[in-house]
Amino acid sequence: MRRDGIRRLEKVELTKKSVPITYMIFDLIYFEDKWLDQLALQERIKLLEKIIIPRPNIQIVTSHDDGGSLFKSVQKHGMDRGQVFKATKYLSNS
Repeated sequence: MRRDGIRRLEKVELTKKSVPITYMIFDLIYFEDKWLDQLALQERIKLLEKIIIPRPNIQIVTSHDDGGSLFKSVQKHGMDRGQVFKATKYLSNS
């Protein structure tokens, strides 16, 4: 069963239980009417950790400095789907 496309309100509660989702947050690029694209990724993550309270269905994705080793480990354990890799220094085009 898919969660998208539910049109009947009475099906929402049932679907939430049978097809749970977790919102995985890995970056913060806009906050309080300001673009944060000039901040380093680590600074944006620190801000994210201040404003988001993790819960079972809302998680902040952990960050790792050695992406190559992390990816090898993830592949080794067969978990190499849905990974997000970002450069720690983000340069804006603006």
